[in-house]
Amino acid sequence: MIKKGCIGLALLAQCFVASAQERASNDWYVGFDVNYISSDIGNEDIGEASFNPLGASLRIGKYLEPQVGIELYAMTGVSDHEDLDINLDVNYSLGIMGRFESPESEGGKLYILLGYGITELEMDRSETASPGKESFHGFNYGGGVEFCLGQGEKYYANLQAVRYYDEDDLSIDGMSFGLRYRF
Repeated sequence: MIKKGCIGLALLAQCFVASAQERASNDWYVGFDVNYISSDIGNEDIGEASFNPLGASLRIGKYLEPQVGIELYAMTGVSDHEDLDINLDVNYSLGIMGRFESPESEGGKLYILLGYGITELEMDRSETASPGKESFHGFNYGGGVEFCLGQGEKYYANLQAVRYYDEDDLSIDGMSFGLRYRF
């Protein structure tokens, strides 16, 4: 009787471990996005300028619950843009965000992103290297829509918009198209 109980407990433990490993293997994801960055600078006193450089970002995340996750992102500029004789480039943007998803329906879902990040811009007025590099940090938020690609729940395509910074007469927004792989 004791042998059967021990064998039963061992089988039950093995099932529990296998189930936990299966859940853990689907809890992580990685994504790559192409970004269209919109940055507006200025006010009535100094004038207004609008910049639209392109960027690329990588994110890695982990689901804490089935529809709640946390992700780290890193973005860099891949092109610069000029307005009012000022050339602007995004050196980098780094941050952490919470991800809150709606239940998946018909292969698609909506999600909200809330977090904190830092973005470094490099501004150059008429090739003088002035005013130079400056970092901006603060609360960021956004959201998007995501669609499952194929029959499995591993590959996703998404469209998202994120506000990276909005203070001191400066706003930095990003609109992106990306792919995400869940493993």
